[in-house]
Order: sequence, then structure tokens, then C-alpha cells
Amino acid sequence: MHDGRAPHPDRGAALRLDALSQFRPALLCLAMGSVNVVAMPKSRGSGWPEDWWSEWACHFENEPFLTEAEWRTYLNRMPVRYAERDFRKARPPSGFCEVCGQRDAADNPLQVAHRIPFREGVRDLALTPTFLDHPDRLKWAHRKECNDAVAMRFVETVTYLRRLGIDSLPSFLPAEVRRAWDSTA
Repeated sequence: MHDGRAPHPDRGAALRLDALSQFRPALLCLAMGSVNVVAMPKSRGSGWPEDWWSEWACHFENEPFLTEAEWRTYLNRMPVRYAERDFRKARPPSGFCEVCGQRDAADNPLQVAHRIPFREGVRDLALTPTFLDHPDRLKWAHRKECNDAVAMRFVETVTYLRRLGIDSLPSFLPAEVRRAWDSTA
């Protein structure tokens, strides 16, 4: 059983912040490259401890890239995606496809389409889900015919990221991915 006095061996380089315990959530978020702490919903009536973690939960705000540990975790299991729920709040669907201009249809409904394909963005470029789900990188498109048309190919994605001022990829990404990035310069 771990006693809490030393970093847990399974936690890697865990931070020991006893003297600064009141600042622990903010410092952890800063260490993770974020300064945005968010409140999470309570688990009601489940018997699980209430809200101990809400002050620790950090967004990837203004961070385009995952850390190596986050990336490796997502390689094993992709993150849960809430793009449609959040995009619906930010920009409700107009009822028309942003690709072809046709109306929503029962047999071909509108759905959120990522300009940078979500799976490839996380897996190949270590982009954060928050970065990929930003409203500027989403469109309402027909599920069947138009969704794939929204997705940028690799070269288009690299060009787009460079226009945003991203000039290099994290060093932990495989050499073949970094070479493909470099070859688009």
C-alpha cells in the first residue's frame, strides 16, 4: 500500500507539493501545460467520493499537442469525444450542409465533421482533443456524402497547422511522421 509520503512508483515523476497543498491543482495544471481549471459534474448517489477531483481537472486550453504520456495513453484507447454536443452550443446547425448546401435529410442527417480527422490528429500528430474539437476546425456536414469531403489530407493539415504558427511536431512522435511533416515544407 502506498503511504503518500513519496511519489508513487507507478506515477513516474509525481510532484510532491505538500508545502504548497493549497496551490496543488493550479501547479499541476501548469505542469501539464494548462492554466484552465474546470468544474466537473458530481456523481450523484453512486457512493463514489464527491468532487475531490473537480479542482484537479485540467483542459488542454491553448495547447495544440498532447504530452508523450497522454499520447501513449490515447494510442491504446482514443479519447471520448463530445464535439457534437459542444459544437451544437457554439454553432447550432442551420439545417443545411456546409459542404453541399443541401438540407438535412432523415436518411442522411447532418453531423459534426472534423477538418483535421480526429483519429489521425490524435494518433499521428499528437493533437489534443480540445484543439481538434475547436469550432474553427468543425463543420456541419451530411453523414453519408459530405463528411469525408470536410477532412483535410495530411499535406493540407500540415499547411493549415503551419499557418497557425506551428512549425514542428513533438520530438516523441515516430521518425516517419516527423519526416512526412518535414517533407511538406
